[in-house]
Amino acid sequence: MDAHKPARLVSVIIPTWNRGALVIDAVKSALRQTWPRVQIIVVDDGSTDDTEERVTALPNVQYLRQEHRGQASARNLGARHARGDYIATLDADDLWEADFLARSVLALESLNADFAFANWTRQTLDGRRDASHWERDGRWRQYTAVADGEWYLLTESQSRQLMLASPVPSSAVLFRHQPLLYGWNEQINITDDWNLLLDCVLTQPCRVAFTMRRLWTKRVSPDSISESLNPQGTTHTLYLQDAQFIKDRFCHRLSHTEIAILSKTRLSMQWYLASLLIRSHNQFGRGLPLLAGVFLKDPFGSIERTCRFVARRFLARPFRGDQSL
Repeated sequence: MDAHKPARLVSVIIPTWNRGALVIDAVKSALRQTWPRVQIIVVDDGSTDDTEERVTALPNVQYLRQEHRGQASARNLGARHARGDYIATLDADDLWEADFLARSVLALESLNADFAFANWTRQTLDGRRDASHWERDGRWRQYTAVADGEWYLLTESQSRQLMLASPVPSSAVLFRHQPLLYGWNEQINITDDWNLLLDCVLTQPCRVAFTMRRLWTKRVSPDSISESLNPQGTTHTLYLQDAQFIKDRFCHRLSHTEIAILSKTRLSMQWYLASLLIRSHNQFGRGLPLLAGVFLKDPFGSIERTCRFVARRFLARPFRGDQSL
């Protein structure tokens, strides 16, 4: 960064719904950022707990409230109030390391990237810390040909393929304001963040950078959107509906190779959701047919996923949360 130029403003949007205790930790992690100019916007999506009281007691935080319309709507409301050159969204469950924004901004500026994302640590309620699925998968290694320090720069083709194959969570990403042409699609139930990334890379040339340094923590709990399986079993249905919506929306922009990548990603999502259901004591009957469908469509891929899952769950060494790879 040029010492004679003022630091660019980063707008941080934190959507939340009935996460009063957790969202305060997320906001404080945004307040602790070493980047000198940060606008923090908390969008309360109609919470019925003490979120408003907790958030408005914090300094230097802009609080917005709307009726409950979903996380995509909340993010869009925050974006309409964002003044920054760069925009990040931090989920209420998650925590940034103090240098998350500083490192990400410098990557955008030095590499002239449109957005950048960082690796993370997965943490459960009991304090267990694991490597991210992104890191464990190892697929990232094939995209490391162009490097600048700890950051890797993707070609346009690589950006398309990677976003189709390995969606990254919202909290991982810092955007320039300009590529956010459409905002978050409010027709999406859960995976609006993935839809936005695909909007960025499939509708325009897009330069993308990533680092494998673990710059944030994804906290997961039984009621996290990505983890929950409510008594009605609707969460997995919403995931599958989203995947079909995304396929229908973007298929005309994809090559045959990219359609195959997206289809494999949808099957991976279906396998993951089936495994959650099977492990849930009251939803085994829902999960087994779902898993059987994946095996019928992709037997070799399903066997590979199952072997990786068993190896991680029963054979992997404990993860200590260090920054080395």
